[in-house]
Parts: sequence; C-alpha cells; structure tokens
Amino acid sequence: MTALRMNPARLGLLPTACLCLSVAGCGTGSQPDSKAASPTPAASPGDTAAYVLTPDPAADPMQDASGCRLASLAECSHTNQLVYQDDFQAAVARFLGNRRRAYVDHPDGPDGSQANAPPVSGQMIEVLGGPPEDRQRLGPYLFFSACRGHSCPEKGFAVLTPAGGIVALGIFHGWNEAEAGNPRTCCGPDPDLTIYHQPTADWARIAPALRSWAEGKAASLYRFEGEAQPKLRQVELIDVSRADQ
Repeated sequence: MTALRMNPARLGLLPTACLCLSVAGCGTGSQPDSKAASPTPAASPGDTAAYVLTPDPAADPMQDASGCRLASLAECSHTNQLVYQDDFQAAVARFLGNRRRAYVDHPDGPDGSQANAPPVSGQMIEVLGGPPEDRQRLGPYLFFSACRGHSCPEKGFAVLTPAGGIVALGIFHGWNEAEAGNPRTCCGPDPDLTIYHQPTADWARIAPALRSWAEGKAASLYRFEGEAQPKLRQVELIDVSRADQ
C-alpha cells in the first residue's frame, strides 16, 4: 500500500464548555466573531423531519485558516483546512479503530476477506484529502466533504458536532461488484456509499441527507457517450459501537 503524503501546508474535535463556536464570542456581553459558524437551528420537541444539507453562510474559503483545529471548527471553512490537522486524523483513527477493508484500489483477499486490506482510517483521510467542498450544515451538525486526489469519483465526508465529536464518516467508492469467488472487486459502474456512524438518537434524521448526497454525486459522475448514467447502488451502514461490525 502506498504511503499517504501529507501536506502540512494544507489546511479533530475536543469538547468545550462553551456552546458558541467563536472563542471571542463566548461570555456575557461579548460580540460575535465574524468567523463563527452560523447558529445551530433549534429543533422542535418531537420533530422527526429529516435534516437537509445547506451551505454554511459563515464559511469563508478565503479566510486565514491558521487557527483551524478540531476544537475550533469555525476556523475551518473547507475540508482541506481540517483533514491534515493531527488532531482530526487522530480522532478518525480512534473512531474507526482497527477496521480493515478495501475501498480505494486496495485489494481484499482473493475470497473477499480482509486479510490483505489496509486500515479504513488511512483510506478515509485519503478520500477527504483531495479537492474540497466548503463547510455545510446538516441540522445541528457540521458537514465536511471532499474527493480523493487524482481520483475524484471516490469521495468522502465527515459529520461532526460543533463541539468536536465525530458522528459519521462516509466513503463513496466503486469496490462493490460481485464475481464468482470474489464478492468485492474493482470497479462496478454504480458506486456504493459506506457509512461508519455512531448510534445517535437522531440518526433517522441524518441518514436520508447522506443518501441524497451520494445519489447526487453518482448522478454527476462522468460517463462516456452511450453509457448509462451511474446510480447509487446501495448504502452500507456500519455502527462503530458494535464489535461485530
């Protein structure tokens, strides 16, 4: 497996006692910070409507990102500013643990086993490390996404709490087509989305937006003349709290 090249010039989450995202804006009588992420919309009691991905109007990709850290997401306007931070990569590694599986041109065993598969955590950083998208809002959460460098049909996302917790990590990939004796081979015409997630109380409100995101990405994939437009084949959910997944 080729070692990842991390670019420290390209721009994790820790709990904070302060509920606002702006360090300068916390406290009585303080003024809002211009870099603070937009306010989290309040949920009505008993509301079960699916969250919707929306642009974060406070995200400014031209801002100075030197303060971007997992603990200060208001300073991170797009994914490249976050993904190469040591604390984010460490949080991803903790979240995914020792799981191994092939997603981005790395082989599983000949029988589809994980014998030769690389760690999922490294591949997650890889699909978040290429051309980025600006920070978005997903209900009360922050959404960061990007595609893999030099292979943009492979993509990834992170759903994060404003306080720094990882809620979900997703890999949009093509390792999915079954063949006799090898249940996962590269690369089918229709992509899959694999999501590693926490079992949050509002997961049923989060999941539809992630599927919709993946369906939109599949619909925008390049195709040659005469070929059918790729469609999302399936969404695979893996609960990181379960040892059997």
